[in-house]
Amino acid sequence: MKDVYSFWMDRGVEGFRIDAINFMFEDPRFLDEPSANRPDLPSDDYDSLKHIYTKDLDETYDVLASWRKLLDDHSNKTKGDYKMFLTEAYAEFNSTVRYYDAGSTVPFNFMFISDLNNASSAPDFKRYIDRWMSNVPSKDYVANWVVGNHDNHRAPSRFGKERADQLNMLSIILPGVSVVYNGDEIGMLDRDFTYEETIDPAGCQAGPDRYYLKSRDPERTPFQWDNSTSAGFSTSNKTWLPVHSNYKTLNLAVQKNSPISHYKVFKALVALKKKPIIADGSLEVILVTEKVLGVVRRLSGSTVVLLVNFSNSAVQVDARTWLNIPEQLVVYTASVGSNINNGSKIKTSSYVLPGAASVVLYGIASFGMEKELTEEKRVNGDAKLSPYWQIVNIAVPNCAASGSSDLHCTSTHGISHTS
Repeated sequence: MKDVYSFWMDRGVEGFRIDAINFMFEDPRFLDEPSANRPDLPSDDYDSLKHIYTKDLDETYDVLASWRKLLDDHSNKTKGDYKMFLTEAYAEFNSTVRYYDAGSTVPFNFMFISDLNNASSAPDFKRYIDRWMSNVPSKDYVANWVVGNHDNHRAPSRFGKERADQLNMLSIILPGVSVVYNGDEIGMLDRDFTYEETIDPAGCQAGPDRYYLKSRDPERTPFQWDNSTSAGFSTSNKTWLPVHSNYKTLNLAVQKNSPISHYKVFKALVALKKKPIIADGSLEVILVTEKVLGVVRRLSGSTVVLLVNFSNSAVQVDARTWLNIPEQLVVYTASVGSNINNGSKIKTSSYVLPGAASVVLYGIASFGMEKELTEEKRVNGDAKLSPYWQIVNIAVPNCAASGSSDLHCTSTHGISHTS
């Protein structure tokens, strides 16, 4: 493996994603793993056992540390840039953050997938965000927030269509790396599959009664580019996985031409992610009420605020008092369906936040960037991704041929993930 890393680094590669790293080692004694005492599961189900001998073993961290040294030595020898490791491990919290010390730049933080769901409250989100931030080893390390991936149901399907922008907003306003699965930036939904349609081996092996619990096909359908054949993903009427039937109305082309869309919200967030206040600003995560979470970023007198309503009903908040923010702020962007207008001024001491809504606010005087931010929102043109602290997973087939320079054809500083 060290030879493989060296081969690619010699050719300019600056980072590696290690899939399922916590399965690297198994106990050499081949011991039987104990029962998880799950009578609700068939005896041959993976989750029916506690996998204490086949995952999360100490040797994995030792090997990663040796690979970290290899990457650092290469950077020092060639006077090149820092090399990144992104490690994927569905593991207990302490086992996950331990990858930081072993050399991972981005030990994927799956809290939005594994720990939180559509029944989670504002206090739940605050508790998990605080826990992660409190365990990032030092200022030399970076937090990360995974919105979705190819192994789990899409964010809008997990949290509800009305909350399609919520996790994207949190992951981008919070400090560190944002990991967004292709399609989540336009609010794509899972497609329901019959057992006969199922292709994923995990679903097929589970059988017709349990396939839907294991199959990852619903979140792996083709990206919906437009309303043409196969949503513009292919010129063929038949694709490996069928296109979601809603592609005629839910697609990138429609959202580019709509005054309000998930794509427009996401593009505004990407522009904001590049600002120093998000890269370097202080962080406060505060409960404005039991139903409303506030995230405040401050830098040199500037303020950016995210308010998230976890109730499906409107909530009146005194954000000024609880968040110590100016009396008047301006809406930078708001979740689709909230009916909150970008650029509108709000009174933070008495503001009614609509049900299930999320809104990003900024101060005109303190931020000093009203014109720049407004132009970045309005112009439907080039929107390059941020430097290394932002990683956005976007599928980008056929971009080279199209010559397009828009967000969906930008690979600089990003990671393309099409699994």
